[in-house]
Amino acid sequence: MWISDEYYSELLNSLKHLSNGNYDFNDDKLKNFNGDEYEDITNEIIKIKSNTNNHIINSINYLDSLMDGDYSKIKSDGDSYKQIYDKYNVFADHLDSNDKQHWIKDGTSLLIKEFLHKDNIKDKLNTVINTICDYINADEGAIYIYNSINDVLELEASKNEKGKNDFEINESIINEVANDKKAISTFNNDIYKYVFPIIFNDTLVGVVDIEKNTAFDKIQIDYIQDIFSILSGSFYNAIQTRNNKKLDVMYKTDNLTNIYNKRYFEQLIPDILNKEKRNDGYICLAILDVDLFKRFNEKFGQNIGDKILISIAEVLKRKAARHGDKCFRLDGDKFALIFSANDKMKAFFFMNTIKDTIENLKVLNNDRMLVDKVTVSIGLTCKRSNEINDFNTLYNETDQLLIKAKEKGRNKIVASD
Repeated sequence: MWISDEYYSELLNSLKHLSNGNYDFNDDKLKNFNGDEYEDITNEIIKIKSNTNNHIINSINYLDSLMDGDYSKIKSDGDSYKQIYDKYNVFADHLDSNDKQHWIKDGTSLLIKEFLHKDNIKDKLNTVINTICDYINADEGAIYIYNSINDVLELEASKNEKGKNDFEINESIINEVANDKKAISTFNNDIYKYVFPIIFNDTLVGVVDIEKNTAFDKIQIDYIQDIFSILSGSFYNAIQTRNNKKLDVMYKTDNLTNIYNKRYFEQLIPDILNKEKRNDGYICLAILDVDLFKRFNEKFGQNIGDKILISIAEVLKRKAARHGDKCFRLDGDKFALIFSANDKMKAFFFMNTIKDTIENLKVLNNDRMLVDKVTVSIGLTCKRSNEINDFNTLYNETDQLLIKAKEKGRNKIVASD
């Protein structure tokens, strides 16, 4: 219990009158406390005594006189009393501070226990913001994590958050807190807002935004700051790990079609060839591109051309669904697919289903009309692993087969012998 209850308030009010030399004040409230309240005051004085040195105990004896209704000792020494009153305030503040520290410690302990039971960073962040808001009776809260790749603050966790999902780093109060790395308190439309940065080793991790219908007091702000000073390192490491995974995906993935890119193709295929040397099946590489693709861009616009490429990539992802199957966008309208097969005929049949599926695609133009039929030409090489010398040889042989498919009239598959 904090030193702010009625009996403390009345006691201190009486002491203030005495310290100012006013001995005729109305002290009926103090005199007429019921037994329980009087006992609480007496117990508090005993507690103060037990936590102070002998010099202070002697001073506090003045309070005993007051409790007995004997003001004569205090009246005879007003200056000494002023010192006593000041001492009492120090003790009250000390006890008040201890209670506040226990409140912060209890809230922090509760949150950390919940935090440690969560597996992924998003669940951890949601636990943090919801637990904090519940503990301080906040109505809304949000945690934005800084995405250094795109230079934006992304909404990761919230409690009843009604605001924007993401903030550009140059927007509003979020921007000010993120750039200055300093907390800001505002009051607007009967809403108290406290916005502050999450910092780890002077690096911005994110921004926290909490709203209440009542003002934030210092103990609540201390509690919030303590939480994030403890957890900022954990947040930073988890976010760095996630960002590294995102960068790895970006490094491997084609931006338009979301399948693997040429860079990863050139890195991965040699590794696959080395691993497959222990197996006795066929390794198959197919290279395909869109017939007369330039015509689609010129006739319908680049956005329709992009739509065609995305549709073909979706066919490849859907068909190449087995473990070990991989599809890639190489350059422009050129794609590659690597997969394993028990024999060459099954590999040819598999690629023929892909060719037919692409031919049956229904791509709409900007007027929602079907565009011209989309077809692809395919070069296909299937060899046992011990027959493949190296990646470059395999690729060049397959690319030559693709050229032959074009020369034979397009919309065809030319396979190796």
